[in-house]
Amino acid sequence: MKFIQNIKAKPFITLWGLAFMFLVYTLYSQCYLIDTTLDINVHDTYYVIAHRHVCNLLFIWFGLCGLGYWVLSKFSIKLIDWLTIANVVFSLIGLFRIILPINIFQQEPRYYTNTAFLKVDYVLSFFLFFIGQIIYFLNVFLSIIKKSE
Repeated sequence: MKFIQNIKAKPFITLWGLAFMFLVYTLYSQCYLIDTTLDINVHDTYYVIAHRHVCNLLFIWFGLCGLGYWVLSKFSIKLIDWLTIANVVFSLIGLFRIILPINIFQQEPRYYTNTAFLKVDYVLSFFLFFIGQIIYFLNVFLSIIKKSE
């Protein structure tokens, strides 16, 4: 329960912690995991994205979300607790459901074969992550509206 209380009190610390993890992983992948990619197959088209680019994007995103929560706390705008918890939990569940199956210590290049992951898992994970980010904007918007009343 202490984790939930920390999220309610200072959600920006959790988000900055995630951003720091992705920064460290990006630096690690630039040195040691040069050939690792995230492969997405849509019909007959492969979308190949380097892991470090995904992690750079997530580093920037979580850093900016943490900055947004920090700015709101400096202006004494109280966030809606359950929306804050939902934002962080949906982001974490969706994110780790996508990231964890990937072998981050892979040293050999992958060949394009059928993967063991179902597309439904990825779609649900992206959906959860996306819902978590919508909740972030909803939380910020409703908190500002509530403060101005």
